[in-house]
Amino acid sequence: MRAHGGRNIDDAYATRRAELALIIAADISQKCPGGGGQGPPRGKDKGRAMETLVNLIIQLISGVVGGNAAGAALKDYNLGNLGNTIAGAIGGVGGGQLLQAIIPAIASAAAGGGVDIGTILGQIVGGGAGGAILTVIAGLVKSMMAPQQAR
Repeated sequence: MRAHGGRNIDDAYATRRAELALIIAADISQKCPGGGGQGPPRGKDKGRAMETLVNLIIQLISGVVGGNAAGAALKDYNLGNLGNTIAGAIGGVGGGQLLQAIIPAIASAAAGGGVDIGTILGQIVGGGAGGAILTVIAGLVKSMMAPQQAR
């Protein structure tokens, strides 16, 4: 079948599909991060991911310290070294994230890009308190579920 002007209709469709594919590829490259368009540069995203990772590490470490300190201070709720460490780490991340949600200044300062001593202290306090609280709660549940010993 011949199109107007002597060109094959299939050739015209193939040419149009190739043109559309190039238009779509150019549009995608402008919208994707780091694709040369208006998307955010990759370096900025890497920096934010690194700051989030550093915050999580601070919360984990302070949660572990808080959990082990609570276990050592309150012998009735002690879960053992491994139990205190696991409960403290989970509680530390949860407590740090909860503190960021309650006090938006900590979250905005953490996302701001600078190293701020107030932000770091907020992460340490939130992580340590969260680790200690979760360790005590887990120890309380463990002691309630354990059979009563004769005294």
